[in-house]
Amino acid sequence: MTLSEHFHTASPQDSEETIVIFRVLNEDESVIALFPEQYQPGGMVGSYQKIGQHGAADYQWVVATSRPALDYEYEDLAAELEEVGYRLRILKKKPIRL
Repeated sequence: MTLSEHFHTASPQDSEETIVIFRVLNEDESVIALFPEQYQPGGMVGSYQKIGQHGAADYQWVVATSRPALDYEYEDLAAELEEVGYRLRILKKKPIRL
């Protein structure tokens, strides 16, 4: 099983919306998708990029070293995620949970 398949089958993408935040990294202008509600070991959150695909990311570090992605910048990555089964709820920042 590939890492991508593991994340897909281990997550509720088919039945529930997945909150995603798209950012453009300052270092190389690549787009990263952050999944702030997919907690990973070490305080990380789930992430996805075209190169490398699924992984873990430090949410605070990514936000500090990136800018919000514009619609046209993340549309290809969003389509790729939907193609593998995600139902996306695109937000600009991490939701506050009470």
